[in-house]
Amino acid sequence: MPDYTIYQLEYATDSSVYMSVLAQLPMPAFLESGQGDQDSARYDILSAAPASYLTIVDGEFNCSDPDIELNAEGFFPALRRLQAKYDAPEVEIPSEISPLPFSGGLIGVLGYPKLDTHNAFSFEHAFAGFYNWALIVDHLKKSSKLIFMPGCTSQSIDEITSILLSNTLFKNSILFEEFELE
Repeated sequence: MPDYTIYQLEYATDSSVYMSVLAQLPMPAFLESGQGDQDSARYDILSAAPASYLTIVDGEFNCSDPDIELNAEGFFPALRRLQAKYDAPEVEIPSEISPLPFSGGLIGVLGYPKLDTHNAFSFEHAFAGFYNWALIVDHLKKSSKLIFMPGCTSQSIDEITSILLSNTLFKNSILFEEFELE
């Protein structure tokens, strides 16, 4: 299996400039820290176009991947199966990204739960996707890393880097430097 692909991008104080470009991709995710200078408010995580996703809409459960079995076990067991299919646990995370809070994986949102009984609850609305790439902005180190997991296709890598490079906001400012991984 291939290694992680990592690019260094120009740091942007306001990560929403990156999200405004990435939002043209399906199902964008933006976890913003608030640009803080504390560890708990240090990182912004941006991604889009998940490899696969699960949804619950008005109580109806769906998965974009036909290989993921939807059964009476529910949302969370299916989510674990989705992660097992797309994750790359046998590939060691490179040391330059291992301290980061995210290098690809599950991102989701759950609606308010509905109490079914005293011990059980369900969700009427939920979304979770397996994102095999992410842009991590570190406000403390003033750096931005674009990280592609081993399972990310070269077509996806080309599409995402092209979208960033072709945008006039970044034409003269993004500095890509691919790390040589050993």
